[in-house]
Amino acid sequence: MHTEHKQPHAYPRRILLVVIGMTPQIVTETLYKLAVQGRPAFVPTEIHLITTSEGAESAKLALLGLGTEPGWFQRLQEDYSLPPIHFGEDTVHVIADTEGNFIDDDQSTAHNRIASDFITHTVHAMTEDPDSALHVSLAGGRKTMSFYAGYALSLYGRLQDRLSHVLVSEPFQNREFFYPPPEPVRLKLGGKYYSIYGCAAGFWPARGHWTSTPTTLCRIIYGSILTSSDPKASKSSGPGTSLGSARWRSKNRPFSCPRNHD
Repeated sequence: MHTEHKQPHAYPRRILLVVIGMTPQIVTETLYKLAVQGRPAFVPTEIHLITTSEGAESAKLALLGLGTEPGWFQRLQEDYSLPPIHFGEDTVHVIADTEGNFIDDDQSTAHNRIASDFITHTVHAMTEDPDSALHVSLAGGRKTMSFYAGYALSLYGRLQDRLSHVLVSEPFQNREFFYPPPEPVRLKLGGKYYSIYGCAAGFWPARGHWTSTPTTLCRIIYGSILTSSDPKASKSSGPGTSLGSARWRSKNRPFSCPRNHD
């Protein structure tokens, strides 16, 4: 029997999860694309970040502001009259080991193991609410972090969940650029001046390249196996081991999974 599934924007709880490193601009660029330019618009009810200890400090200062000075997240919200979105220090998740020790930007094998388990657990937890739709952005963070996030969504993602990547062209890959403003403004980047603007469905000179990535949804086939244990409790013997443990336990079943798509 065919079951009708709602589109992501129709769910009451809409989560944007962004894996970032030292480029908090990824958050506002992704939010702009989803909530302002999206057709239909996907306006998250909450935004969560997964990052390192250094990345968390950078994101808080740039996006949430300091004192009475608003951050770029609040500015985007005001510029485009977006509804309330829960995003604050409590939704900035710093990767930590099982002892609660935060990790920094060290790219060691040990830290990759910790990141693998942490990201897997976070994605798993965010896909447990049947009234939620999860959108994961892969544009920030180290390549290994992005891989873990995409892999975890492939294991635990549902039909309403999405994966994407956004990239702005040179020279707008710059610490001064966070999103196209609603009214034309002059911006100096690399010794040159540019007039940039944004609109609901129009062109902006920063030329944002957006990719909505189809995701293989193994949970549809192996749901009871993949969700029967807490991935946080597993201990990796190598980078990413916890991600594949459930699949190996179901190795005698045919590995043919559906995909979501827009």
